[in-house]
Amino acid sequence: MEDGALFVMQVTVDAEGFVAGARLMRGFGGRRDEIASEQIWRFRYDPARDDDGRAIRSVIEQRFLVQ
Repeated sequence: MEDGALFVMQVTVDAEGFVAGARLMRGFGGRRDEIASEQIWRFRYDPARDDDGRAIRSVIEQRFLVQ
């Protein structure tokens, strides 16, 4: 799959691994952008860790496909 076919979201992940914020950085317009913006809230992550191993809030770039 080509990277150009993927949506890109900037995602803030809290210390529990839940999406705390999201912003569509690359979409394709129309209903698929709306679906991507809704679906990102269902994602769950392994949170980032600080140097002492404690879970922390982080911002990542997430690429994914909406069909």
